[in-house]
This record gives sequence, structure tokens and C-alpha cells, in this order.
Amino acid sequence: MSTGRSCTPSRWKAKANRAGGTKEETKALNSHLDALARKMEDTHTELKLELAG
Repeated sequence: MSTGRSCTPSRWKAKANRAGGTKEETKALNSHLDALARKMEDTHTELKLELAG
């Protein structure tokens, strides 16, 4: 899966699954990743409810 975003490999923190740093660009990337994760969680919950229904 691709997010359509990128960051410099030296800034990527694998253990945190986030970009490191305090620049606005980094904050925007991490915010985008958080939003994608929330959307996937919401979709997963909806699918589970539909299957259980």
C-alpha cells in the first residue's frame, strides 16, 4: 500500500513508524499517517459489523 507521500530515509523512525523531526513537513506527514490509520480502523470496524449483522 502506498500513502502517496515520502520522506528522507534518514528521517524515518522504523520503531515508531513515523518520520522524526519537528519541521512542519514532518508534522504534516505524521498527521497524514495518523488520519490514514484512523480511516483503516474505522473501515475495519464497519466491515466487522456488516459481517456480524
